[in-house]
Amino acid sequence: MKLIIAGAIAALSLGAPASAEIIGPAEADAAGNFYVYTEVESDWALGEYEGTSTTARVGYEGDLSETVGAYIEVGPSFINPDGEDLTTELGLEVGAEVAVTENLTAYAEVELFTNGGSDLGEDLDVGTKAGLTYSF
Repeated sequence: MKLIIAGAIAALSLGAPASAEIIGPAEADAAGNFYVYTEVESDWALGEYEGTSTTARVGYEGDLSETVGAYIEVGPSFINPDGEDLTTELGLEVGAEVAVTENLTAYAEVELFTNGGSDLGEDLDVGTKAGLTYSF
């Protein structure tokens, strides 16, 4: 968990350049990689459509060392349950992956997102994910 938090702090402390032309090739590698992420997810339960959510985030990923990479993303999700009004939630996700061996990678993610209210103490949901990937 400390690794994920450290990655988030490191990513947030790097300032985004005003334009891509300002950064030279060597500086671009040091700055990491900014990206845009989108996802559309629809749900069905026993053949019945339940709704669709669309997520759009801006992120930053970079290497913390030769074996550790981390990312952070922030942006809205538009939640559209079947037959209900569209709502907008804000999400923040932080993750890291560690090369355990040449073939084994461990990863962990933490996501915070609003849940229909503005009281972050009561209306903030947290999700986690962790796992291993073995490549052969």
